[in-house]
Amino acid sequence: MALLMIQGWASATMGRKIRGQEYLHQFLPWLVEQIGMKAIGSTLIEEYAHWEGDAPSAVQFVESPAPLPPPHTTAVQIVNASAITVHTYPENFVQICLDSCLPIPSHDRTRNKIMACLEMTLDYTFYDDKWGWKGTDK
Repeated sequence: MALLMIQGWASATMGRKIRGQEYLHQFLPWLVEQIGMKAIGSTLIEEYAHWEGDAPSAVQFVESPAPLPPPHTTAVQIVNASAITVHTYPENFVQICLDSCLPIPSHDRTRNKIMACLEMTLDYTFYDDKWGWKGTDK
């Protein structure tokens, strides 16, 4: 089992693109291919507005449609070995998490390809090849 997390600031152009459904419907299949896995089902994408203070409740989420372009977009792609999530924040901040029941091949190369694709300045990255539901203290 493995976990790869990458977060940082996308360029202004890519920050706008990755919040859009059209781009995410291209980006996630590309990423699935890069890690040698198979997508299961369609990419799930939800756009929503930014709320100051506490996290939004379900009522706020339904009653407050996202402005265009939305400041937040969350995308999930189920893969044969777990899932990939993408979450965007204001100011072009992006977080990508690859959670896998299998090792992520060439995780450094995968991270670098993602960063290049999004013209991303890295804030934080994390890789654990012992990540799993049984804990990491094996």
